[in-house]
Amino acid sequence: MGPEDASTSSTGDAFVIKTCWPNKSKRRLEPTVYDGISGHFGVPRHRISFEVCREDGSAFSNAIFLPPSDGAWASYHWALTAKQSSEPDYRTLSVTVTEDEGQSFERCTDAWDLCLSTLHGLLGWLNYMKIGETPPGVLHRDISIGNLVKLLKTLLCPPFSTRGVANLLKKVTETPERSDVAEAFARLDLSSPHSQSTGSRKSRDDAHRGTVSMGAEPTSEEGGQVPDVNFWRELEIAVAQDEYLKPLVAAAERLEIALAKLGVSTECVANLIDADMAAFLDDYFTTSTHSGAISGTPEFMSVFVRIAMETREPHLQNPLDDLHSFWYTVLWAALFNPETSKEVDDPKVVRQVKRWRSGVAGPRGARASTVEEMSQCDLPSTGHSQLLSTIVPLLFEWNTSLTRLQRFAYEGVAAYAELMYEQRETLEAQSVAGANTL
Repeated sequence: MGPEDASTSSTGDAFVIKTCWPNKSKRRLEPTVYDGISGHFGVPRHRISFEVCREDGSAFSNAIFLPPSDGAWASYHWALTAKQSSEPDYRTLSVTVTEDEGQSFERCTDAWDLCLSTLHGLLGWLNYMKIGETPPGVLHRDISIGNLVKLLKTLLCPPFSTRGVANLLKKVTETPERSDVAEAFARLDLSSPHSQSTGSRKSRDDAHRGTVSMGAEPTSEEGGQVPDVNFWRELEIAVAQDEYLKPLVAAAERLEIALAKLGVSTECVANLIDADMAAFLDDYFTTSTHSGAISGTPEFMSVFVRIAMETREPHLQNPLDDLHSFWYTVLWAALFNPETSKEVDDPKVVRQVKRWRSGVAGPRGARASTVEEMSQCDLPSTGHSQLLSTIVPLLFEWNTSLTRLQRFAYEGVAAYAELMYEQRETLEAQSVAGANTL
């Protein structure tokens, strides 16, 4: 599965090859996800996926070690356990090939680099969800240090857009008693390539070739897309009486404005990878398919997910869980950055950093204690690295905003982008200071 020209890289660079053993329910999940968003901002460019086969054409799997798929599994169990027998966990060896080499967020050069990489990863996360499209995309459900990649080369992508929220009005306009909404929706200008998924297909195809049409939309002085005041005004009128869509539209507008201020346009520096734990959102919250099925990496799970995993209590993971996983991932990246130890001379501070590293990598209680200790520590005055001293205050401010979220996805990312803009001078000053010491 993948583009027809998958045999060659669009940029001439090396391919990134991933192998995995998905279970029966997740066969072809990852390539299906990538085929819908390949080339979008913050998402890998998918080239091809396939299942490894034997010479006779059969899938290379673990089936040779398991009972046959004839349903008579009880006959392969001891009598005491036969009644509890279930279908064997058949798995096949799968290969996914993408472009765009990268490295861990632990290798970010400074606080601004880490913050910008995180923002681009968050935008990729939103693109996975395909908010406003039919059908919607997926919830990633495995945000971790291994799945956020800082690109070795900046990649030109179609600009990220939040204007797909306008498509969520379509169902509302079909309700006869909401003629006012239908009239407001009709006034919206959906011709912009930022407003609908089909309009951005050319940009996405260009991204596969490493090129983007730079003159499609006006840009701000910072280089980001200029917010369309009229578009948002009409959309706000359309959703004024809708308790669900009103805050969602407000958050989408907030994010567009923040991205314009930060100059986020078509140059992408980070990707969110690995979709083999993802869940499709079209029926995610209305069926029991994923209820209680915990997904993710324990060190980066939200508190809610980690408790559910440890207690075996059911928990339906949601976007807020993913956002908290981003939070723990950025904290991890800052703590494990090599400069966090190299920049300090005080042995006491070095030991403290090592203890914090052990804490965030340890059990839930140890992680919580570490986070609490860090929140009470005045990092700059105690001799910690510039990166850690700069990034941690921003993280704790973001954490405060996450506890107040109403509409998880756009609102959480908008809050982060706004904090980045507010603290940009401090973040970039740390970057310049570091450069001056080289």
